[in-house]
Amino acid sequence: MAVPALRRAGLVAPHGDGPGIETGVMPSRDGQPRAIPVIRVTDLEGSLERVTAGGGTVAVEPFTLPGVGRGCYILDPAGLLIGLHTYTTESD
Repeated sequence: MAVPALRRAGLVAPHGDGPGIETGVMPSRDGQPRAIPVIRVTDLEGSLERVTAGGGTVAVEPFTLPGVGRGCYILDPAGLLIGLHTYTTESD
């Protein structure tokens, strides 16, 4: 499937400041680099409720990113680590 088709299917996030999925490459306990998808959400607490209702668990409780917003990390039911972040807008 070509990129435009993937984009139409919602599988490729737009570039720039729009909503989408970001990725962080971070060291892990075993020393190997890991890519952690980070999903931008508008309601962190509501998202956590939906995660736990769907069988996921909270891996890192919500925290504040000064000047940026708030975040947390969850494990989906298959054990995949995913970040959830909400960002502060300039008007906040």
